[in-house]
Amino acid sequence: GGAPSVSTQKTPTVTYHTAGTYAVALTAGNAGGTNTRTVAGLMEVVVIPPEAAFSVSDTAGIAPFTVQFSDQSRNAPTGWQWSFEGGEPATSTEQNPTVTFPKAGSFNVTLVVTNSAGNDVLSETDFVTVEYLTPVADFSANQRQGPAPLSVTFTDASQFAPQSWAWEFPGGTPATSTQQNPQVQYTEPGVYPVTLRATNDAGTDTLVRTDYITVNLPLPMVEFAADVT
Repeated sequence: GGAPSVSTQKTPTVTYHTAGTYAVALTAGNAGGTNTRTVAGLMEVVVIPPEAAFSVSDTAGIAPFTVQFSDQSRNAPTGWQWSFEGGEPATSTEQNPTVTFPKAGSFNVTLVVTNSAGNDVLSETDFVTVEYLTPVADFSANQRQGPAPLSVTFTDASQFAPQSWAWEFPGGTPATSTQQNPQVQYTEPGVYPVTLRATNDAGTDTLVRTDYITVNLPLPMVEFAADVT
């Protein structure tokens, strides 16, 4: 049951990882020969209930805020059950989970550790604090130029966790949208601006891109006939 299980040292140090009662045998030798003595039940190892403890990479940040949790529990726990209010994931059985908090607020964290002797619970109130910054509006389009009818998918790339979006598409259908990543159809040739307002609890930012979408004339329809004589 010990580690190491054998030793040739005079005074070895041995670690026992599993509860139980263990015998110890010592064989001593000299020029006259060897002799062995075994003592049954000499070592008794018991499991102590764990004591929950943990540390984190940081407790405050800007949404979305990612935190690395590190188990610091004592007395050899074998199971971990985490709860993260406002976190993604909201629960975990990993020993050292990574959690993202996408929204602003102050959030509780709970760790329950277990082993064969029992369990212990540590709950920290308002342990993680997440704030919003005013968004910085940004976006891209899968295509910016082409013949009518032109279908464009806009992708929000705003920073600092916006919660809502207000788009304006002059010349497009729809002309406005509150979707994060809308699709717009342009049927008339022309050059069109696009506006995005990104908002969260900290404020609003507006990005206007003039002459952003260019719609060309439709491609000509080619038809012909042959007169074979």
